[in-house]
Amino acid sequence: MENLFLFLATSLVFRLPSSKKLKNHFIGNTGCSALLLPHARGFMHTTGDGDRLYLQEFEEGKMSFGIICIHLQDGYTLQEARAVLGNYIDKLRDSFGIRHCVGAQATEDWNSVCSHSLVDYWQDGQRCDWKVKGYTNGRVLSVLYVKNIAQGAATRHDHFLDSFHFGAA
Repeated sequence: MENLFLFLATSLVFRLPSSKKLKNHFIGNTGCSALLLPHARGFMHTTGDGDRLYLQEFEEGKMSFGIICIHLQDGYTLQEARAVLGNYIDKLRDSFGIRHCVGAQATEDWNSVCSHSLVDYWQDGQRCDWKVKGYTNGRVLSVLYVKNIAQGAATRHDHFLDSFHFGAA
């Protein structure tokens, strides 16, 4: 009987809603969406070239989740956009103090047939492991990342990284 009570009590605890529940939200006026924290602080900036840059980062336990989304002023062909995304991911490594990387590899983007997606694994100077996934359709470029992936279930960070969707064309 005690075991049944303990099982029921722990089952109820794990089913209580989290205050940090990720929800699907639109990203500025890009038409794109991703899983984000509803009340997490974000940032929007217009670059000198007229591109609109959207940023959001939040923590869950010892993991950090982040998104960088750029609504490009000038569009690119899909092949050009893939090269731009690869170069952008490479430049982000310096910004985040990344010491080691696997190298960005093309991956399937199940959310859109008219886009490219890249995935990479990093390790920073503090030996934290990262997983990074980038998307582009030529008009929008987005990079989602999870820092310290060893501190959480792969299904949790993959759910976040795979949540990016382009708006309807």
